[in-house]
This record gives sequence, structure tokens and C-alpha cells, in this order.
Amino acid sequence: MSNIYAVIMASLRAAYPKVNIKEEVSEYYIAEDISTVYEGMIIAVDDDEWNRFRHLGDSEMIVLLIYLAKQVNLKKFNSVHDKN
Repeated sequence: MSNIYAVIMASLRAAYPKVNIKEEVSEYYIAEDISTVYEGMIIAVDDDEWNRFRHLGDSEMIVLLIYLAKQVNLKKFNSVHDKN
């Protein structure tokens, strides 16, 4: 999971260059979201659906990851965010 985490954090830093992601985004909330969503995706998403990503070149993957990172609501993962 550490590779997934590193890619997510790098994508967020690229998508939000003016935000100090390390300071403002909670590692705990990111890790919690990864572990929750990952298990569901493994069950719900058929292997064939992943093929479109397997064949992307590096630059295409980078563009996609930054695009997806821009869709993230950073407030959901704010390090001072209170879940209650």
C-alpha cells in the first residue's frame, strides 16, 4: 500500500502546487480511504476494466493521475479535519 500512497501524494502535490500537501493532508485519512476503497474496488471492478490503464504510457498515466487528483476534495482529508 505504500506505493499507492506515494503515488496519491505525488499526484496531489502536482495537482495542487500552491498547497502544502504534507502539512495540510492527513496521512491517516488518506490511508484509511485507500484501505476502505481498495477492498471494494477489488471485489466490484472486473479485471478487464483495468486493461485500459495497463497500456497507458508514462506521460498518459501522469496526466490521468493529476486529472483525478484535481477531483479530490482536500477538505475531506484535511489534517485538522474532525470526522465528528
